[in-house]
Amino acid sequence: MVAIVQRLVHRVVVPMTWVRFPVATLIMRIFNKIKQIFSLKYFCYLLLNIFSLCGFLKIMNDVLSKGLIVNFDLFINERISLLRHIWLDKIMIFFTSIFDPLNLLILSLILLSLSVYWKKWHFFSLYSTGLSAGIIFGYILKIIVQRDRPTGGVISETDFSFPSNHAIVAAIFFPLLYYFLKNSIKNKLFKNIFLIVNIFFFLTIGFSRIYLKVHWFSDIIAGFSIGLFWLTFLVLINQLINLLRNKKISSEKL
Repeated sequence: MVAIVQRLVHRVVVPMTWVRFPVATLIMRIFNKIKQIFSLKYFCYLLLNIFSLCGFLKIMNDVLSKGLIVNFDLFINERISLLRHIWLDKIMIFFTSIFDPLNLLILSLILLSLSVYWKKWHFFSLYSTGLSAGIIFGYILKIIVQRDRPTGGVISETDFSFPSNHAIVAAIFFPLLYYFLKNSIKNKLFKNIFLIVNIFFFLTIGFSRIYLKVHWFSDIIAGFSIGLFWLTFLVLINQLINLLRNKKISSEKL
């Protein structure tokens, strides 16, 4: 995802520097100022943060106004119902159960314990803040939107549908899991396999919620969007704090 945003920066944003219209010039000045503060990597995180928030707000607006996304949800729901099979039901129930409250608590305690043992305080703060706030924010949005779940769910869910908290958690959990362990995996092939496995679980958990008819397609995309927004927001705030701290230390030495 970051690599895609980086390509967009080089192919779209950078070539705009020749434009001399006042609005374009103003936009480029803002972009250049931000790029002075953040490295290219964090600048791409910022773009991903903005795109994720805009995507979420667009989806929420369509859901509340019962726009085209509602008909698309019904279409996806009907198509996925054709895939139903007993053995596939069991597989999807397994994937969706990964983020059941008890399982998530156990996974979180293991990761947080390891981060304390390895003294990875950056991960500890990102994970604890990101996951807890993401879940709380998801429940607040459910109360605000109050969207009903699809009927005839394979498993029982009682709260509102939009957005999917499973999708929010997946968007925060798996990128942080990869970030936490990637430097411990020295072999490049194994590191790539680990990345692919994380992406697979990330997408399959989202798909399982639609397959089991406990969420609409837009619930999942909205959950992914708000999860990525919150995660990148925390990463950017943390980076900004580090930059200010380093600047203060440098000025004190002078």
